[in-house]
Amino acid sequence: LWITMDSYKSITPHFTHVEEYYVESQIPYQYRGGGTAQNLRGDDYVKSYPLPFDFPYFREVIPAGTNIYICTNGFIDFAVSSTDYTDTVAELISNKRIAVLWQDLKTNGTAQPGEDVYITVNPDKLIIRWVAETLSYARIVNIELILYTDGQIQFNYDGGNDFSGTSLRPTIGISKGDGLNYDLSVYNEQATLTNVNSDLFTPTGPDPSP
Repeated sequence: LWITMDSYKSITPHFTHVEEYYVESQIPYQYRGGGTAQNLRGDDYVKSYPLPFDFPYFREVIPAGTNIYICTNGFIDFAVSSTDYTDTVAELISNKRIAVLWQDLKTNGTAQPGEDVYITVNPDKLIIRWVAETLSYARIVNIELILYTDGQIQFNYDGGNDFSGTSLRPTIGISKGDGLNYDLSVYNEQATLTNVNSDLFTPTGPDPSP
């Protein structure tokens, strides 16, 4: 069992797995912007969206056409639709979920123009972008998730994402949903994520079987 302890929660390992599925690294700031608005404007909304390509996740292949579930609260699910707004590491671990910045968010507020969820599909990647605000304190949130065809997962953070002076500490990471295999981002529970370096999870080990 691989366990490392960081300064997040004293009882929560930064990652745990029987095998090492991903290597996390920080790369220079990237933010793509753009995309097609999904009219996913509201509080605790969710929308299904078909994967445009086979996507390797924790060495399993999720076939093209499988619905992913995009929640306004800054995460996507692979198994079930959820509008969960009570972000905790325990809930992340128990769900097949990618949390870019899981907080109680809304995408129909007035804190910034253009609040919505946006999608861009390229031959080698799917980009999901949230233009949102926190339900409490109305803090601006601008985040992106990129899923690459080779299984890489990237988190991008633009302007805003500053929760200093509040009790807000977002849950950020990826989980297989089996209660054991997950990786928390180095940005998990950080108060300020304004224009920080992008966070990249790169798969390790053998290619998954189709």
